[in-house]
Amino acid sequence: MSTPVKTQVLDRIETIGAAVSEVKIALRHPGVKPSDLDDFDDNLVFLFDDDETSEQRNRITRKTFPLHIECWIRREQGMRAISDAADILQAGITSALLTDTTLREMSVRVSERTSDPSASKFYNTEQEGGVVLLYDVAYQHARNSLYSFEPTN
Repeated sequence: MSTPVKTQVLDRIETIGAAVSEVKIALRHPGVKPSDLDDFDDNLVFLFDDDETSEQRNRITRKTFPLHIECWIRREQGMRAISDAADILQAGITSALLTDTTLREMSVRVSERTSDPSASKFYNTEQEGGVVLLYDVAYQHARNSLYSFEPTN
């Protein structure tokens, strides 16, 4: 059996997140919880998708879901402040998501949240903190198949 469209979309978003130069590891299904980060020395990105809504169109189903990207930053001696590093990560991830040609070819639209704050910084210690980024992701699949981007006749 092939891979469902939503899984393909999330896999691509995970790949985009890992390709941002400031990100060392991107995890969509983290086996580690954000509170168990002592084993990691690098910047981490966790991707969480939320409940989706559906809109039926002629031969396609358009779905939208919130995407939460949680970026954890470890500050080493001589590094930028966590707030600056969070701004840089936010800019890199947002730019990568909004300009990715593969997502466009898949008819996926990613936009920053407008109903809530689109980003929220947090600080655990002087050496650790991060930013949570909120996006809306819209994709489509054939009305009669969760596995196909294109409607069939």
